[in-house]
Amino acid sequence: MLETPQHRLYYGADSGPWEGYAEIGAQYDGFDVVMLEIGASSPYWPTIHLGPDAAVAAYEAMGGLTGGGVLMPIHWGLFNLALHGWRQPMERMIELAAERGVKLWSPRPGEPTEVVRGDGLWSSWWQQRG
Repeated sequence: MLETPQHRLYYGADSGPWEGYAEIGAQYDGFDVVMLEIGASSPYWPTIHLGPDAAVAAYEAMGGLTGGGVLMPIHWGLFNLALHGWRQPMERMIELAAERGVKLWSPRPGEPTEVVRGDGLWSSWWQQRG
């Protein structure tokens, strides 16, 4: 958990699903940005990487839908480490966000952006990439 005078952020790094997400959400009473990894996932590695579906479940367990924060998908699209296609994690994330009402924060890499609580930010930079 990172906290500044303006924002409270959660950085998940590499992790699998676990009950601690709900405990963290309850302890800190919500986050402006929840950063969870969605790439390099596989049914063969269920405990070491979240993937899009488990990332959304973790975000929801942390109170993301009621707390007004945004979900920033991380750890995808840089290295091809998994059995899925390069765009698959983000394409699935977009489907899930639309279905479940999740606000995504996905700025173009390297562009300065400001988090506004409750406002998603969408960039399709990854669609132009091979």
